[in-house]
Amino acid sequence: KIAEGCDNRCSYCAIPAIRGRYRSRAPEKIEREARALAARGVKELVLIAQDTTRYGADLTGRLMLPELLRRLCGIGGVEWIRVLYGYPDFVTDELLKTIAEEKKVVPYIDLPLQH
Repeated sequence: KIAEGCDNRCSYCAIPAIRGRYRSRAPEKIEREARALAARGVKELVLIAQDTTRYGADLTGRLMLPELLRRLCGIGGVEWIRVLYGYPDFVTDELLKTIAEEKKVVPYIDLPLQH
């Protein structure tokens, strides 16, 4: 889990009330956890949050998912990195370029839909 909470105030969703505002985990902590998992033989990392594509905006004022993906791709033993629960508004050209260039990143983004 790379973040907790949500700042998208969708009228049909209770997540912000339940989990609070969006809070990204520090990239160093995520990388440390990923390295520990890889050392135990884990081959696939699944990045998840209520909105993975917003990652880092609360920490630095800019979207940091591409940077995080590049950091995680440098971890030996990790073969695949999957990104779940992206929000279309934050799918940037930089993110798409990173996904296209980094061979460990599975080339799709899971975008949840509400009905």
